[in-house]
Amino acid sequence: MAKEIEFYSTVYISIGSNLGDRLVNIQKSINLIRDRVGVVKDISPIYETPPLDFEADTLFYNLCISVQTKLNPIEVLNETQKIELELGRSFKTVGNVYSSRIIDLDIIFFGDLIIDSPRLKIPHPLFCFRKFVLIPLSDIGNDVIDPVSVKSIHQIIAKCLDKSQLLIVEASIC
Repeated sequence: MAKEIEFYSTVYISIGSNLGDRLVNIQKSINLIRDRVGVVKDISPIYETPPLDFEADTLFYNLCISVQTKLNPIEVLNETQKIELELGRSFKTVGNVYSSRIIDLDIIFFGDLIIDSPRLKIPHPLFCFRKFVLIPLSDIGNDVIDPVSVKSIHQIIAKCLDKSQLLIVEASIC
């Protein structure tokens, strides 16, 4: 009997938290991603970053991870949204109204797929405007090319107008 071939895709996920114990929130989300989505291959350093486009009392911790998954993009979206809810996020941002959050999981890239549906857009439509995504992504996805613009992450960073200051947090996530 022939062995069934399994196909894996690499998905890049941005993780952010600015409520509660940010490190614990991030670690729990990574553990749940390992359990439900796939093998976490790379984890960027954690950066402390200011909120973008809204005021908050606390700074964010942001990082990116790469995950090898057998799931399709909608299945990954479903799992990440379930994880957000389980960790205490009670709402998603509506329109352009942003607020603090216990955990935020965004799919940035899924292989070289381009998806533009009402429920899911890949690449994430705002990734190129956010240094808190671009810098951690460049740490683990140096050779990643945006399939829409066909530019490298470093080329996108060079054109990014976000002037936020990012500070590496001396903390370990595994």
